[in-house]
Amino acid sequence: MSPLVAWGRIPRVTRLWIMLTLVVLLLVLPAFLHLFLDPTSAYEIRISRALESPSSTEWFGTDALGRSLWSRTVLGFALSVGIICKALAVAMPLSLILGLCAGFWAGRWPDHLISWVIAVIYTTPFFLLVVALAAVIGSGLTVLPWIIGGIIWAAPARVVRSETRRLVTGSFVRYERALGFSPIIILTRSLLPMITAPAAISLLYLVPEIIGIDAVLSLFGLGAQPPQATLGALIYDGLRRWDAAPWLSGLPTLLLVCYALGIYSLTSGLSSQLGRPRRFRA
Repeated sequence: MSPLVAWGRIPRVTRLWIMLTLVVLLLVLPAFLHLFLDPTSAYEIRISRALESPSSTEWFGTDALGRSLWSRTVLGFALSVGIICKALAVAMPLSLILGLCAGFWAGRWPDHLISWVIAVIYTTPFFLLVVALAAVIGSGLTVLPWIIGGIIWAAPARVVRSETRRLVTGSFVRYERALGFSPIIILTRSLLPMITAPAAISLLYLVPEIIGIDAVLSLFGLGAQPPQATLGALIYDGLRRWDAAPWLSGLPTLLLVCYALGIYSLTSGLSSQLGRPRRFRA
């Protein structure tokens, strides 16, 4: 029996839980990689071992200061994934609350105001907004998730708005209104459970874009500050020595691409299991 046939025979609900578990593990576990690594190898300066190529002792080689690139890549990966998780945690409730309000009171002032804010975010380049806010508010790993989460909520909020408008016209909402249910009860008990999945999937599709933001911020010195280094900062620093030491940026880039492809594949599978094979763009 082929793996595809075996997978198809698994009940749909079980497949859904398997895909959801894999997505959560891929998002959460990398953020704790630094707990299993000695941080001194990532920050210890050894000039005599500068720019060593990958070997059995140094899997990813060393950087210009002789620091272990493997250790720095693992720590940078953990920092980058931590930023992603925090940004998603900020964006998810924003997209649900604002999208629900805009869809439930469609055509009224809440919808006009929220739709105007979404339109402003959409008409401004995503990276430009992040760079501008980071330059004004401040840089660093503490502020960055709030800035990213305060921008990427627009894409899932628009999805939530359209889904809410569709559900509001359903007979079950009319029955609840006829029975005297308040809008808060209708929103939280009936509509919120039904639109949480589309919002989460649309946010997961934005993970590769979130990963790329850090590399852009590193170009402007607004990302992680030395001696800390996220994957974006490692890639940017390595590009300046591409001719002499291509592994400095090549290996972190490979890890970054594999992670982004893994998230995208699992999200597509989860979307298919939910019957919503859509892709959303910020």
